[in-house]
Amino acid sequence: MRHCIWPRLIALIYLGIGFYVLFRRWTAPKSTHFYVFCLVSFVLYSFHYTGKLNTFDSIILWSNVVAGLLQAAFFLHFALTFPETRKLLVKRPWFIGVIYLPAVVLLGTRMFGFTREASEAWLWNMDRVQMFYETLYFIVAAGVLWGSYRKSKPHCNSSR
Repeated sequence: MRHCIWPRLIALIYLGIGFYVLFRRWTAPKSTHFYVFCLVSFVLYSFHYTGKLNTFDSIILWSNVVAGLLQAAFFLHFALTFPETRKLLVKRPWFIGVIYLPAVVLLGTRMFGFTREASEAWLWNMDRVQMFYETLYFIVAAGVLWGSYRKSKPHCNSSR
């Protein structure tokens, strides 16, 4: 079975950037959090199960499922705490748990479906829900980072 090399190349790039940030700037705030995000992304893009579902293959499968669910939550968490923790999280630190709640619910639902040998239609709908969750989280994280960028960059007065 031949697999596309591009996802694995992207995985290695994530891992390389994560190692670079961790070892080059290990004392910097959020460097460990960013490394874990890169490590989860590496697992997501490089781990693919064969379908045999022996013990090793099951570990690969569930590692990929968990990484897929955590990647967006880690990135949103990172965006909300870098370069400084947002007021929302300072006033309500419990909100970090809320960020990860959809991932936990989706994981539980996937595990339930796996043990009940869910139909293809059910699995397809679960994939759609997961894609919506990931898309929403990445859009919100991008908005948070864009807001941070706009606050930190001095604005030029372009009137002549």
